[in-house]
Amino acid sequence: MAGPVAPPMNTSPITARDRELMAMPTMADQLPVAFEDGTCWQGICGSCNGCGCPIPEADTHGALWRPLPHVVELDCVGICRACRLLTRFRLRLHPGRRLSWLTAHGWMHAQAPLPLRARLRGLAKAILRFFHQRHRPKDLP
Repeated sequence: MAGPVAPPMNTSPITARDRELMAMPTMADQLPVAFEDGTCWQGICGSCNGCGCPIPEADTHGALWRPLPHVVELDCVGICRACRLLTRFRLRLHPGRRLSWLTAHGWMHAQAPLPLRARLRGLAKAILRFFHQRHRPKDLP
């Protein structure tokens, strides 16, 4: 999944909060998170504000907490391996694969795509249904 749209490029000095977040565990160590509806966020991947390269959860440090049963909030900073720029992320994960992220203009929302494994599983089921229906003997209901 492509990372969420991040705020405009940040070339400001590293803040005390950035240092706090960098000292926290990685998102890879804190994920996955699951919701009652079965939605499970296995990982996140943000995009660098400078070069646009992906920043995997192994290079993203910060805090993860659950302010409500149906919301997991992340306040984190990603370190881009390509250009060494820090990118701040403020995300909310919701049931049903809904994602929110904070921009300079407020909270933005999107529906995250299904993981590749789930899409392939759905495709395999559709193919099996097709062949099962197509090759069914005429005298069976």
